[in-house]
Amino acid sequence: MSKSNEELIRELIESFTMLKQKMEDPGYIHLETSIQQLIKNQEDMKQDMSDLKSRLLNPYDGAIVEIRKNTEFRQAQEKKEKEYDQLVEDHRALVRWKNNVQKIGIALLSSIGAVLAWFLSELLGK
Repeated sequence: MSKSNEELIRELIESFTMLKQKMEDPGYIHLETSIQQLIKNQEDMKQDMSDLKSRLLNPYDGAIVEIRKNTEFRQAQEKKEKEYDQLVEDHRALVRWKNNVQKIGIALLSSIGAVLAWFLSELLGK
């Protein structure tokens, strides 16, 4: 079943003719431009991804650094808030102590005044 040289040449010519028709076909041209556009878009997307990656991972002002700074700030604020709450509680305890001392002082002064009044009335009454 071997083909003769003439048949092989005819098949080659037919194949080249069909290839030429396909190359000149507007659908093929559109397909080729679509493929080229797809390749260009893919390159643009690769560049955009690279830019995004550099913006995210930038060690000076990238998103990850900003998130870390935000977390550190929030943790510092929470620590300060706990210290503030402790300070407020200490202040309240001090105010309660002061009120108790004032009450005791008033009671002592009243008692001393009563004793002095009684003593004076005993001295003057005799």
